[in-house]
Amino acid sequence: DGKSAALVADLRLSAARAERGFRVDGALEELRQKVEAVEAANPEPEPVDSPLLLGEWDLEFTDAFDVLSLGLSPLEVGRISQNVRAGASAGELQA
Repeated sequence: DGKSAALVADLRLSAARAERGFRVDGALEELRQKVEAVEAANPEPEPVDSPLLLGEWDLEFTDAFDVLSLGLSPLEVGRISQNVRAGASAGELQA
């Protein structure tokens, strides 16, 4: 719906400005609230079990330290993605 699309667009713009979380500059709580708003607007009753989750996903925003620590490297951090396959266990998912 239009409200969900607007929430997603706002989150994506904020995440891009924060360089996916690598350059948050004090806006971390605001970004977390935007993520929660998008999650709350999701019409899927069980999103983790939805077939819509399957496929290749690009990282748009994270506050996970293990990912953000990549920003400490002198090398440029490129595309970060994950492929979600049906029936795969957490250990089998490719990041």
